[in-house]
Amino acid sequence: MQTADLAKFPRSKIGPPHQPRAPIERRRLLEQLDSGAQLVLVIAPAGSGKTSLLASWVNEHKAGGGTAADINSSERPFVWYGLDPSDQDPARMVDGLAAAAEFSLPGAGAAARSMLAGGAGPYAALAALLAAFEQMTAATLILDNCHHINGARSAEAILEHITRNCPPSLRLVMSSRGIPLLPALSAVASGQLRTIGRDDLQFRTDEASVLLAQYGLPEAAVPELLRSSRGWAMGLLLHAHTHMGNVTFLQRPSEALAEYLMVQVVDSLPDLTRKFLLESALLGTFDAATADTVLERSDSWVQIDSVVRHGLFLDVYAGSTGPAVRYHDLFGEALAETLRRSAPERFIAIHTRACEFHSDDPHRALGHSAMLADPVHLAGQLDIFLPTLRRQ
Repeated sequence: MQTADLAKFPRSKIGPPHQPRAPIERRRLLEQLDSGAQLVLVIAPAGSGKTSLLASWVNEHKAGGGTAADINSSERPFVWYGLDPSDQDPARMVDGLAAAAEFSLPGAGAAARSMLAGGAGPYAALAALLAAFEQMTAATLILDNCHHINGARSAEAILEHITRNCPPSLRLVMSSRGIPLLPALSAVASGQLRTIGRDDLQFRTDEASVLLAQYGLPEAAVPELLRSSRGWAMGLLLHAHTHMGNVTFLQRPSEALAEYLMVQVVDSLPDLTRKFLLESALLGTFDAATADTVLERSDSWVQIDSVVRHGLFLDVYAGSTGPAVRYHDLFGEALAETLRRSAPERFIAIHTRACEFHSDDPHRALGHSAMLADPVHLAGQLDIFLPTLRRQ
């Protein structure tokens, strides 16, 4: 197939992205990818370094040079396909997969693409593509950004079909912001499934030191940056780009960080989930009952479940009345600042109600009162709680 036939697919979609800087060697993660499991899931929030890790892995296995032909020169050739919203169309997705196979392994995707061009359905073409993979001694198919088809059942069914019918010679690696809702995953033998999650992708001290040194940040800045970002790759990078060694900014999220989180994470969520995120970020650690009361709603548990499924930045704790959650500091602060700017009246109303709700907890009540920037209100709360605080 001629190169022109692949022109409708950007190079970055059917091949690993270019890495402008020398990649940080994350040997512990590369070893997990090399574990031999037939199915590998890389699941973590936006900006965690999923794509960068997989690109580094592919590059390490290349013989050298960085061209498409080099991907085919390793003992186990790689096929890379980066999903985007256009892949919610099953025929488009299968055509893209076949184009990616053709780009990396000339001839591997030709039959499938010809069938689609001739009017065949996506499943018939997909069967031809999987048959081509089956003829190989070994290959790895990387499906990056699978979250772009979440909720599109016809497209999810294509991934489900690939998972169920993956030939033994083909390793399948999928990255996503949330766990793919694929029933076939439950049928994969435990020894053949490996998951690399958010905690795995968090930068360790030695990795963060190497990364930040590339931007001229001193070693002394690393511990505080690592603490604030919780090892989140994009948090470290945005801090490095924006402040170049000044760690005092950590008291508030940078505008660049808030913008990234809103555009890449929050704005793509369903409206109800987006509204819940912005408002519940003011609550600190909370459970569904607290959110229902303070936010005046009745579906908080449903929304918490949605937040968890979308793979967002939160921790889950065992609360006195059920599971409690708290957003990571940088994420929560960015959400709260967005609500303060976009809906100041709602911002004030929620903090006021939260102050009343926590009337038996002086520290939390005063914290919410302080956020109102109302000296009269804060003075009144201090009058109420000062005797209790003195006894403590």
